[in-house]
Amino acid sequence: MNLIADAETTLSIDVVAQDRESMDRGLNAAVEQMTEVAVRLATHGILVTRLDDRLCRVGLSELVPFGYTEQRDCRT
Repeated sequence: MNLIADAETTLSIDVVAQDRESMDRGLNAAVEQMTEVAVRLATHGILVTRLDDRLCRVGLSELVPFGYTEQRDCRT
């Protein structure tokens, strides 16, 4: 997992996985980490974005209200 920042999120973690089980573990860990940060800031929600079959981004987002987690699928 790598911490990154981009246009839609203020801070995010990329989760790259080889199979469903490792994706689930990675996403759970990333959401847990982002939840800790979100609670301290109390200004952003969490956005989980599926970028392709093996890559998801979990980040704090102004587009999501504080206290909420939303999902988006951007696979082509």
